[in-house]
Amino acid sequence: MLRQRSLLCKLEAPSDRIRFHSRAVSSVLNDAKLILRNEGRNSNDAKILLANALCPAVTSSNSLFLQLDREVSDGENTNFLSFIRRRCKGEPIAYITGTKEFWSMEFRVDSNTLIPRADSEVLVEAITNEYPKDARLGILDIGTGSGCLLLSALSEYPRAWGLGIDVCSKALDIARENARHHSLEDRCDFMECDLRDISSFSREGLDESFPSAPFDVILFNPPYIPQSERFMVDEEVLIYEPHLALFPSSNDVNNDFGLNLYECLQRVVLRLLGNVHSAERSTTFRKQIACMEIGSQKQAEAVKALFAHLEPKLQFKKTLFDIENRHRGLLFTT
Repeated sequence: MLRQRSLLCKLEAPSDRIRFHSRAVSSVLNDAKLILRNEGRNSNDAKILLANALCPAVTSSNSLFLQLDREVSDGENTNFLSFIRRRCKGEPIAYITGTKEFWSMEFRVDSNTLIPRADSEVLVEAITNEYPKDARLGILDIGTGSGCLLLSALSEYPRAWGLGIDVCSKALDIARENARHHSLEDRCDFMECDLRDISSFSREGLDESFPSAPFDVILFNPPYIPQSERFMVDEEVLIYEPHLALFPSSNDVNNDFGLNLYECLQRVVLRLLGNVHSAERSTTFRKQIACMEIGSQKQAEAVKALFAHLEPKLQFKKTLFDIENRHRGLLFTT
């Protein structure tokens, strides 16, 4: 117990009085694990944070074991202690390191973007199950955030192009940065736009705003957590991640299913998913799909009922389940 108290005193002391630079990576790592454990955090987070604090950053936290005997420098010490302090307060690791892996690709993230979850990969997987690799697809990603869904899909289809829209201009800056990082900027564009506005557009207004429409694929991962379920959200998510990307609206208490944005998409989806393509990007596929994430079985049933009004032009095909067999997405097709 005395050892733990002394480490916490070190952590809370001014950074110029903390000295890890004469200590081996192994010793620094063990101290950090103890600090995190004492604060109720996962001690293994220390490996990830130290791997990112070293200069140059270690490509894998497991690679730290190849450097256990080397010493931590002053600059690395400063970075690492900053990371540990932030993690002790509950800040997600992805925001501390500035990156998150999704679809085996690394994406830049910050507090303006929702942290990509592996659960959402079922949407990209659904596309790959519907079209061959050489398909010339036009993809619209509504609520693109970091761009992880759109860019992951484009990575699977070298002849595809895409448009990502979002209401947050700062999130779009991150998406553009991610597109450049993955050398996909020539095949995609990003635009600040609100789905609520799109749903009220006339045919002419829609054509003017989306000259590249119609699209073959719509990806849709909206804020869908009802305010009535706010208490169920993990504290770290609630404190640090953008509520704009989590909750459909601030006055959604009486909407038990968080359907606000699904209703907006339902009003415009058929106009965005057309069957006529321009000659230069015409595909041999007449099928268009809308692939959307949902948060629960109850919500899935509500969304299916909402989109049933569009049959037979748009028909429900299947429910998508995540790795834990939870309802995670819905696939509709023309």
